[in-house]
Amino acid sequence: MPLGSCQLCGLLHDLLHMQVAFRYPDAVFAIPEDERLERCWGYESTDFLQIDGAASFIRGTLPLPIMGFDHQFAWGVWAEVSKRDLGFYYEHFRDDLSHRPPTGGVVANSILGYEETLG
Repeated sequence: MPLGSCQLCGLLHDLLHMQVAFRYPDAVFAIPEDERLERCWGYESTDFLQIDGAASFIRGTLPLPIMGFDHQFAWGVWAEVSKRDLGFYYEHFRDDLSHRPPTGGVVANSILGYEETLG
């Protein structure tokens, strides 16, 4: 099991079970930093965000298989979703929703090293 040192906590972690996560959807960076707390509901959340009461986002994982291994790597990305879906998932965040069909959304991060993923 390969280990890597975390730059945030200083601990060693199993690299095969890590994911790279985006802290915010890319649209946040178009807002001046001094306006973000006012204009972004959920700005301090790691899972839900809404900009100006309109653009709604949920963070999820995008799992990718790793050839030659039995597990996956996951990107933690944001998806732009409808305001209704944001409200539903916010209200049911702790509930088991595995029986529910997937929700539609659009990837809201540009992942370097891939063809454009934003939108």
